[in-house]
Amino acid sequence: MKSRHFVAMAFVLILLTPVAAHAWVSQTVDSVGAVGLFTSMALDSSDKVHISYIDWTNEMLKYANNISGSWDHQVVAPTGPPGQGVYTSIALDSSEAIHVSYADWTNKDLKYATNATGDWETTTVDSVGDVGLYASMVLDSDGKAHISYYDATNDDLKHATQDGPGGWTTEAVDSTGQVGLYTSIAVDSWDKAHISYYDATNGALKYAVQDGSGGWVIEIVDSMYPAGMHTSIVLDSLDKAHISYYEEYYSRLKYATNASGDWVTVGVDSPQDVGWDTSIALDSVGSAHISYYHATNGDLKYATNASGDWVRETVASSGDVGEYTSIALDSLGNVHISYSDRTREDLKYVNNGCIDNDGDGYGDPADPLCPHPETDCDDTDPGRHPNAAEACDGKDNDCDGEVPEDEVDEDEDYYMVCANDCDDDNPDVNPGVREEPFGGPLCSDLVDNDCDELVDEQDSGCCECIDNDRDGYGEPGCIACPHAQPDCDDTEPDVNPGADEVCGEVTCRDGLDNDCDGRIDDDDPDCETWCPIELGASTLGKTDYVNCLFLLVPFVAIFILKRLRRRV
Repeated sequence: MKSRHFVAMAFVLILLTPVAAHAWVSQTVDSVGAVGLFTSMALDSSDKVHISYIDWTNEMLKYANNISGSWDHQVVAPTGPPGQGVYTSIALDSSEAIHVSYADWTNKDLKYATNATGDWETTTVDSVGDVGLYASMVLDSDGKAHISYYDATNDDLKHATQDGPGGWTTEAVDSTGQVGLYTSIAVDSWDKAHISYYDATNGALKYAVQDGSGGWVIEIVDSMYPAGMHTSIVLDSLDKAHISYYEEYYSRLKYATNASGDWVTVGVDSPQDVGWDTSIALDSVGSAHISYYHATNGDLKYATNASGDWVRETVASSGDVGEYTSIALDSLGNVHISYSDRTREDLKYVNNGCIDNDGDGYGDPADPLCPHPETDCDDTDPGRHPNAAEACDGKDNDCDGEVPEDEVDEDEDYYMVCANDCDDDNPDVNPGVREEPFGGPLCSDLVDNDCDELVDEQDSGCCECIDNDRDGYGEPGCIACPHAQPDCDDTEPDVNPGADEVCGEVTCRDGLDNDCDGRIDDDDPDCETWCPIELGASTLGKTDYVNCLFLLVPFVAIFILKRLRRRV
């Protein structure tokens, strides 16, 4: 079994207010390196998010918040390589200073960090043996930290209490067998600690509460061997406990509460390893909200019994997502979850507080919980929101209050200027009109009826290929013919714009304008170069006579030389 853990949040009273339909909106908090392991989340009085987590790549404890509207990241302390797990737990005091407990894996110590003085300061809470795994922290009414954790050297559940600046008191809570794994802690209205944890020896979920006289009362909550891993605890307004946890026997998420006086356990979601890394929070009427990891499918899931029955839904499923979940509810009852995206090695955050019915990231009305704070002008159309590109659909896509002029269909022919309507005042002129048949009225009205920039006979629908010599060139030229250029002689197949009038060929002395360029034989530049005489040619061109004269030069020279010798 892989080690997993979530740190429970203390119960915070919230007011439930009916709200519109909400959508899960995810954001990437940190993506620099392999980050997001062992997340723990808390909300401040303004519902701003604070998250502690491990940067696996750089072996350090980090902290992030969205107070400014964007995510701010800070390095808190080195932790060493988290080969066996480095567990973080975060809490805010009444001054909204940050407090984090974590395991220093290099030294096998339980550590604590706070920025209460303005800078991050760290202290060692317990360094006797291999301690600090599965650490969970909560603050009491005086702002003192209480931490539950596992002592791996002695296989004990331990509890540490802050007893002054830099001072800590540690004690063993349960030492009967291998106990104290997957701990989670909460404090009640009397500042007594309540701890849920796993008894690995007996495969049971256990619960310990301070008895007010310095001792602990320990109870077995669920003995369905094995059950009790990945626990998370929270207390309601009557100080009754509510625990979410994983039961390995049936591979399912379970929930336990002693609200009725006795422990009652129920299955929430099953099967196939669903219920790892659970995190629980309560709303003002005591309904439970649980985030958890479906290990088989690699999904982040959420369940609640707010309706009276357990309702489950998949929050994120794009790869291996949802490990190390941490949940909190804000002042309006919206759900916030931090988690690890192992596929991308990112720290992620999701909430359902953004009223974003079309899922485009813009809320209606504007909501700071949405990725984009601007108000969506149409929350039913994902193509309409601030900063959207205009899409030639007749809509105000970018929400600036105006539809672009070229997207208005003035003649109501269902074609706009942006859709190539070349005359938006005439409903009979648009790209949907067929400019045909040949000889029809649309082929003689001097109008580009179908907006293809071709008028009447220039348009293929108004053009019939008249090609008497069948050389592919018509007279007049028509795009219905294989070649649109007009033929200068539609009775001669060897005369057309595609023919060659090349020097050395009969075409340079046939008396025809073979290539239809308006120049015949010697007047054509293609016939000006040297051309050999071809016997049988019906006509000799100018170049042929010139070439013949050049051929006679040697014979004339010989004749003159012979005449001179005779005189001598």
